[in-house]
Amino acid sequence: MKDFAKRRSQATIKKSKSRPTYTARYSQEKVIPNSQLFFLIFLAGLCILTSLYYFKTDIKIFEPREINNEIEFNFPTKFKENEIL
Repeated sequence: MKDFAKRRSQATIKKSKSRPTYTARYSQEKVIPNSQLFFLIFLAGLCILTSLYYFKTDIKIFEPREINNEIEFNFPTKFKENEIL
């Protein structure tokens, strides 16, 4: 007759099961490689320089003007009196 009793003690089974293993199945690759990032930055700079040369524009800070809210009504007297047909 076969003996179905557990031969290992419960302490060693729990000890071996409680050890977490952290391993990655796949190597972590960058989403966008550095070469592509540098190329995009270079392309953006080239577009800026080309547009400045092509449109011959100067970059300067825009300063707001003073806003005057003075409204002056210069109606003729007949218009003020509602005599216009």
